[in-house]
Amino acid sequence: MKILRKRPDGFHDIETVFYPVSLCDSLEYIYTDSTDFQDDLTNFSESAVKKLVTDSGKPVYFSISGLPVAGDPSDNLLLKTLNVFEASFGLKSGLRLHLHKAIPMGAGLGGGSADAAFLLKQLWYDHNEPCSFEELVQLATAIGSDCPFFLHNSPMFGSGKGEVLTKMELDLNKLQIVIIKPEISVPTKAAYESVVPDDEPSRLLTLLQAPITSWQTKVTNDFEVSVFKNYPAIAEIKKKLINMGALYTAMSGSGSAVFALFNRNAEIDLSPFNDCFRFHKEL
Repeated sequence: MKILRKRPDGFHDIETVFYPVSLCDSLEYIYTDSTDFQDDLTNFSESAVKKLVTDSGKPVYFSISGLPVAGDPSDNLLLKTLNVFEASFGLKSGLRLHLHKAIPMGAGLGGGSADAAFLLKQLWYDHNEPCSFEELVQLATAIGSDCPFFLHNSPMFGSGKGEVLTKMELDLNKLQIVIIKPEISVPTKAAYESVVPDDEPSRLLTLLQAPITSWQTKVTNDFEVSVFKNYPAIAEIKKKLINMGALYTAMSGSGSAVFALFNRNAEIDLSPFNDCFRFHKEL
């Protein structure tokens, strides 16, 4: 991931590659205008369900299970998604939402943005596609810079704030991926404040056309310099994965998760990471 420069709007211009993997949260919802609690989706007690409202006052009943989610539910990107969609096209009613979290927060894996993007796309279907898909992608940028990628959900080269996407050929299907996230979480804002931008073009697209065995010394994540300094435990995870025989390993986005790519036939022992979140899958 290349951090090029800070923009006048306070964001940074970046160059990065987005690649979808099968790690995902689960989201279910039904439409309802009931003003009373109705647990139609789960067996949660009433106290576990937060009653919110959209900007126009439509009821939203929201519950969460799985991995912990920090922050006030009213600040969740799912509610922001409902408000962004409602402002453009209206909502046919309120909703009862349940989110089961499987992607850890503070990892640089885009879990919250993925949830928001998939909800936005489903609302678009539910409301008879009130705009073109290209216009929907533009609408997603109002929710988060990486939300447009999850609408496409295929390998993309990202520039601008990450929202300017170019389709790219990147086939990792003969490999295994491992994702390790320590208990440490890296706040995205803090990561950007510590990184030193480099305005030189990264040649990232060209470098990725070379054999994967050359990536480790050439395809870098600019966040690693400052994040590893502040969180040496994350650097240690990367070192261990390299020593295990990974073809390529790097921090994901602004961290704290580290991913590694291995040959399909590699035998991988993740016991050194028993105190971490672990994900292992063939691509």
